[in-house]
Amino acid sequence: MAFYKWATDHIEPVGFCNWIRYDDVYLEGGMCVRKDFYLRLPEDQWAECKGRGGVAQIIMETASSELNDCAAWFGYCGDKKAFIVGSRVGYEPTEHQYLIVKWFRDVPLAERRRLERIVAAIGPF
Repeated sequence: MAFYKWATDHIEPVGFCNWIRYDDVYLEGGMCVRKDFYLRLPEDQWAECKGRGGVAQIIMETASSELNDCAAWFGYCGDKKAFIVGSRVGYEPTEHQYLIVKWFRDVPLAERRRLERIVAAIGPF
């Protein structure tokens, strides 16, 4: 979860994402960012946030430094804007529609495809 501190007495949740451990991978889902957040930011802070790729990218980059004890993260993404953000943090498409992956280890190709099939069989998450 991402929070923004407006003042000493007002902290607001502005973004959220969920990671669920599944065997040797994480399933990432539920990414959302408060739509009106950017419009309310002071201009200098908006520019800094934009320069870092936005709240969703900041959440994923932060999480990747902590949730990297796995072979990969998988996401289920049918949204063009979300895919663009995901690709900036290392996600790539798989052979399965909407299934994207970010590899954290050097996994042999046959094992990659096996993991992709297993996760694709779950369906949307």
